[in-house]
Amino acid sequence: MAQHLDLARNKNNIFNKAKQGIKLLFWHGIKEISGRQLRANMDLLGGVDQGFSGEVKEALEKGADVNTKDSFTGDTALILAVKNGRTKCCEILLEHGADALLKNRSGNNALMYAMNAAPHLKPSMIALFSGVLLKEILGSDTPRFQSLFGGCSSGGV
Repeated sequence: MAQHLDLARNKNNIFNKAKQGIKLLFWHGIKEISGRQLRANMDLLGGVDQGFSGEVKEALEKGADVNTKDSFTGDTALILAVKNGRTKCCEILLEHGADALLKNRSGNNALMYAMNAAPHLKPSMIALFSGVLLKEILGSDTPRFQSLFGGCSSGGV
């Protein structure tokens, strides 16, 4: 009887570890990632979600991917910060090179959310993202800029 219980426990442990491994693979798009970076990425998303700018900085220092995405929505850390009105987190992420034009599963990016922010947040969001806008406008021949504004031509106004 005790042998059967031990065998059942071992099978259960193996099954649970395999299940965790599969979740990790899907979480990160089935790419190779270390446990340390996975933890840092989770801390980054958690810090942004809660608005803990210190935790965001710490996660980035520990090697978190600044453009890590939530496995369910595809929201990047920056999109999550914008959607939750976390301006300090937005600032930190942009300083660390977050890509404001990466899209989530809904096809939206952080810049789109920033431009549609709540009225009391809009001025600070526009100020934060002005550098991103300027960079994209100056390099307007890039496909990313054209897709952002529906392929409109910037010449001959």
